[in-house]
Amino acid sequence: MAHLSEDENMIKTFKNGEDIHTATASKIYNVDLENVTKEERNKAKSGNFGIIYGISASGLSRNLKISSVKTIFGRKRFLKDINSRNSLLKGTAERNSINTPIQGASADIIKIAMINISNKFKEKNIKSRMILQVHDELNFNVKMSELNEVKKIVKKEMQEACKLKVQLIVEMGTGRNWMEAH
Repeated sequence: MAHLSEDENMIKTFKNGEDIHTATASKIYNVDLENVTKEERNKAKSGNFGIIYGISASGLSRNLKISSVKTIFGRKRFLKDINSRNSLLKGTAERNSINTPIQGASADIIKIAMINISNKFKEKNIKSRMILQVHDELNFNVKMSELNEVKKIVKKEMQEACKLKVQLIVEMGTGRNWMEAH
């Protein structure tokens, strides 16, 4: 969203290595970044995602200067039901028109990262395996002897999957299962 909107405050927040939701809460509640509570951050996070999912198609198009529904990589989403007389079909198409520029780009980026990680694993003869993708998360079965190398590769390839106006941020967790890793 920061990349597509070119919002100076959002870009500055990312470039300063600050958390976007904390920065939003800081502005909403008029408190310093270090004084933002967990509850205030969570409310700001909901608001930030609400903008992505809840703004009208025409509002998003106007704000982001988007004339067609495609990702930053040019992948188009065809919406055959956008002019449907069936309100359910039309509503779904409208929501997809809102989600595609940002969520579609996110999907493109994670796929690029996955390909690059897989290639790097092969190149370095890594035996650990990528086993699952859930939205913007990747899950790996990692040999303990390869843990540091896998973390280094995954972080680099995810952060460098594409060049945006803001740095892609990668958070990692480890554990015996997905729940522990969070």
